[in-house]
Order: sequence, then structure tokens, then C-alpha cells
Amino acid sequence: MNKQTEKILTHDSLYESEKAFGDKHWSQFSKLEQGLSLLKFIDDNQKKKVHLESIGDTHYGIKWDNFLELIKQHGFVEGLKYDWLTPKYNDNEDDRIEEAILYYHPTKGLIIWATSYGNKDHINGGNLYGEIKANSKEDCKTIWKWLSTGGCIDSELMVYEKHSKTLERVYLVN
Repeated sequence: MNKQTEKILTHDSLYESEKAFGDKHWSQFSKLEQGLSLLKFIDDNQKKKVHLESIGDTHYGIKWDNFLELIKQHGFVEGLKYDWLTPKYNDNEDDRIEEAILYYHPTKGLIIWATSYGNKDHINGGNLYGEIKANSKEDCKTIWKWLSTGGCIDSELMVYEKHSKTLERVYLVN
């Protein structure tokens, strides 16, 4: 992962807001500080989306077909795929057909589970499961920062268990 991507993914908008407003905890923010913090968070996330999109990675709001194409390009293979009918929320809309997928990477030991939304228009959510081996002790620090869940399995071998959302940055593990 390049330094710009690492910086964007490990950036903490809330921490910066807390520091900018006098080292206060977010729960102590005034209404104005809450609003400014929210605007910063939105702006930072838009920058993250643009960057990840520019390097051909997954990102918030990615179209379902683009997501499927990306994971296939990176060596993931279909293991399971099925459609289901989502009931309509009101009488003014039609029922929707959504899709669930399970893809695996045959050589890296990674699994992706994801679902579509909006009649297979974009990704609803998903998770990446697997293990990551760091190449150096410095990489361990970066990996630790972006783990959603999981942790160090073997500190000697620098192997980490990984479970994270697929909405942002699936391919760090490549």
C-alpha cells in the first residue's frame, strides 16, 4: 500500500475534531462543533472515496456490477450466488430482487461475503475474512490500524486475522 492510501485509510476525522476543539471528547461538543465535525467527516470520506475509486479499489457507494468485476479481477472466484425477493416498503414501489454472493481467493485464503441493494444497483454491505501476513514490523503497525475485528494470531510470523467491511479497500492484502 502506498503512503497516500495508508494516510487516507488511517485518518481519524473525529480525533482531529476533538483536538481542534480543545481536546474535548465528542460528547462535550457544542451544537456548532458537532456540525463542523460532521462536515469534516463528510469531506474526509468524500476524499477517501475519490482516492479509492482512482486506484481501482472498492469504495462506499460502488455499483454492484463494478464491485463484482473488481473482485474477479483480483483473483476471487465465485463460490455461491443467489437472488432473493425483497418486499416493497410501500404500495408505490415494486418488489426488488437482490443478490448475495460468496467469493473466495484460491491462493490467499480470503473470503468475501456481500449483498446488493436497489435491484442489484449497488453494494449493500459485505465483509472480507481471512489472514494477512505482514512483510515487516512497520507493516504490523499499519495493519493493526485498519483491522475492523481480529488481531495478531502469531507475532513472530506477523500474521493477522482479518474481518472487515468490503466497502473500502479490499485489496490492501494483495
